[in-house]
Amino acid sequence: MNAAMVAKHFPGILPATPDLRVYHGYLEVQDAAQQARWFWVRIETSKQGSMHDAKLSSDSELSKMLGMLDPHVLKARLGDSPDMHAYLVELRELVERILRQDAAPAKPAPRMYATLLAELDQLGWNALLDLHPTLTSLRLRATDGAQRTHVLEVDLPAAYPDKPPVFTADLPEPLVLEWQPGWGIKHALEAFHVAVARYQDLWESLEDLDAHAWVQDGDSLPRSATHRRVALGGHASLLLDLDPRAPKQPPTCRFLGAESRVNSLRAKYFERLPRWNADKLLRANLEMVLEMQLPTADTYDLGDISGDCAICYAYQLPMEDGVCVPEHACDNAACGRPYHAPCLREWLRANTATRQSFNTFFGACPYCLHPITVKATD
Repeated sequence: MNAAMVAKHFPGILPATPDLRVYHGYLEVQDAAQQARWFWVRIETSKQGSMHDAKLSSDSELSKMLGMLDPHVLKARLGDSPDMHAYLVELRELVERILRQDAAPAKPAPRMYATLLAELDQLGWNALLDLHPTLTSLRLRATDGAQRTHVLEVDLPAAYPDKPPVFTADLPEPLVLEWQPGWGIKHALEAFHVAVARYQDLWESLEDLDAHAWVQDGDSLPRSATHRRVALGGHASLLLDLDPRAPKQPPTCRFLGAESRVNSLRAKYFERLPRWNADKLLRANLEMVLEMQLPTADTYDLGDISGDCAICYAYQLPMEDGVCVPEHACDNAACGRPYHAPCLREWLRANTATRQSFNTFFGACPYCLHPITVKATD
């Protein structure tokens, strides 16, 4: 279904490999003058097919444009896409937004000012967070049933209301508001409330997990993020990704850490997975299938539950083609410390006791001296 959606909506983007992990071709976008423009892109997903670690390559013009964005924001916006089609939709929206910002704004007609001010009077000014001095953009506030505040960003074309606005919001899926004839800002905000209501179960589960487990890097995650990395103790962690349309169903899971630690947890998880109860929150189900209480910052030594690299003390290591996370771990059950492959490689390379056979370094864990190996080159 995902491949069919890509073919339907992005005919210039084609699969480059039989397993559909790599797509490349030309991305069509509309510039500020509603003229078509084309940019070459190549997107490669991880072996598991996750978009969270997808690698994006593009032509020099698009690379320069994307370089103007905060790389963490760019990765968060694109990486939270559930599949290749959603990734391309998000990428197209980002590029078109940049093109609109770069274009010299057309002077709005007086009718546009009068229409907008009348609509805000009708809507109520308490829903307005801020308004650009030129009245070309505004931010509206929406409160959901759990009293969370959400923000709808609205970019107004000079020909508004004859031409529809462009909407952006921090949601788990790209926001699509089908603008109807006769609509105004009030109708858009009402439609936004409906969109927000779809994700109440998702946010309830994630907020419960954030509050009662040790979620690593959790403080910086936007509402659009459907993934969490949960510490399990013993330097092991569980990477979760929930389906925003079915958040009460079992999430996609990936266990990270030493095999001596995660093998038993993984086996227990899949053995007891049929007992998953959709009436319970995510955390309660995880603790039931794993037969353990998830660690918290108050109940565990932070050094024991950290999933950061034990050499550079960071989780994400910037690389030329993206970021690297600690995927090597000591197999000593009493140690289990995780490492970035490049950090471990350089550590072992500098150790005179390290042996090399073909493309593999054989050495000792920097902490416990248990035997450990790593590829000499990626």
